[in-house]
Amino acid sequence: MKVFEFIKKYRDLIYIIILIVMGITISGQCSKIDNLDNEIDRQENNRKVLTEQLVSYKDEIGRINAEKHAYQLTQQELRDSIGLLKKKNMEYLSYINSSMNIKDTVKIETVIIREVGVNDNGTISFARKDNYGKSSRSISGKIPYEVKDNKLYTDKAEIGIEQNIFIEGWLERNTKTNETYIHLRSDYPDLVFNSGMGVVAENGKAYERSNRKKNGIGIAVGPNIGMCYDFSSQKFIPTIGVGVTVGYTYTPRLLQW
Repeated sequence: MKVFEFIKKYRDLIYIIILIVMGITISGQCSKIDNLDNEIDRQENNRKVLTEQLVSYKDEIGRINAEKHAYQLTQQELRDSIGLLKKKNMEYLSYINSSMNIKDTVKIETVIIREVGVNDNGTISFARKDNYGKSSRSISGKIPYEVKDNKLYTDKAEIGIEQNIFIEGWLERNTKTNETYIHLRSDYPDLVFNSGMGVVAENGKAYERSNRKKNGIGIAVGPNIGMCYDFSSQKFIPTIGVGVTVGYTYTPRLLQW
């Protein structure tokens, strides 16, 4: 009987407590649903990475471009798949790798005007340099020769090639589908990206927690369910209505989820 008397006496307070518990529970469930949706999007993005090939094309000014989906991995998944080491107070942001192939065909005009005797020797030299914006290529060579009995004999050629290949890459995110992409680009002609892999690492829990705000100031307008104390009747009275609230909140990071 005492239990029923207690419930009857403080039923208004119990109603408020029940509403608060229900609000916290619903909020937690909404958070779990959001996390589940994000995980589904992440797994679908990673599935596409496994099934598609790197797509290469030239842009409007002739630069070589290549792109494909990029992985979305947790910090632990990134370390396990790439073989990276965990460092104290450090976490990885992204990872990119690529392999490429270069097939160069260089045409050099050479004109040799020289009288040669029955027995003569010399060197045929050539050189060329090309610039392609931020990339460049230079090639030079020497071919020793010797004339004997009206026949031309050549020796081992010495050819030097210097290539300055500029490559840039970045990771992109589609804000509508949450899909991530790796994009590679170079202005060096005849360069072919054979493969490419990009990884976007999710923020660690410690980093996310450190960026949460503890203080907040805001305005709230909406339904208001509360409870006030009536001094005349000396009991709590529940109140329901529409309220406008301007307030300041402080929530320690440890109590945020």
